[in-house]
Amino acid sequence: MAVATNRIASVSVPPRLLRSDPRELAESLTVATNAALEDFRAEQAGEAALPDVDPLALAREMREIGEDLSQRMSRATNSIAGSVTELQRHAGISAHVPTMEFGGMFGKLADLLEAIGAAGDAHAEAVVSEAASPGGWVSASCSAGPRVVSLSIRPQAMRGTPELEDHVLAAVNAALDRLDDGLRERRKAAGLDPEVVDARISELWTDTMAQLRAYGEGINDLMGSIRPR
Repeated sequence: MAVATNRIASVSVPPRLLRSDPRELAESLTVATNAALEDFRAEQAGEAALPDVDPLALAREMREIGEDLSQRMSRATNSIAGSVTELQRHAGISAHVPTMEFGGMFGKLADLLEAIGAAGDAHAEAVVSEAASPGGWVSASCSAGPRVVSLSIRPQAMRGTPELEDHVLAAVNAALDRLDDGLRERRKAAGLDPEVVDARISELWTDTMAQLRAYGEGINDLMGSIRPR
């Protein structure tokens, strides 16, 4: 069994297995297919050299970071306000002390990560696809992972290895295609199309940069408004 881009590239069935029970052969091919898919995922993960990221765990970290930064900013703002109060004894200050709230920024990012985690493939066990080869000689059922849940082989598919291999290839890949479609629809229903996610991330980035610029401008205005009495 060979895999390429999460699809079965080739199937090899030794001729002697044509004499076995179709159900036993189907179970063996299911195990072999899942092993090949798992090896492919491991190979891809190794090449990417990137750690697995749990969106839900990352969301919790974002909320904690946002809360911590908000507390730090609150202390900094109070400190600046205290200094301004002292300075007003000797100078006129017309601008206000600017504020910045990190909790909302990181909270929005956490909301997005939680939505991604809830709709992610790892939480999509309910999405199961089924497909059959031409003539229905071989049927396959697949779930998120992706993995093959089961294979069903009709006795007439056991007439020759090339035909059987073609039918297994067609059934499994058709089921995997339908699985992708189902997961895509699931993400779409949750408002998590890749384009939508990219747009939301871009919007969050734009809003964050705008708030940072506004805070910097506020500090500049505060400093520029100081006039000796």
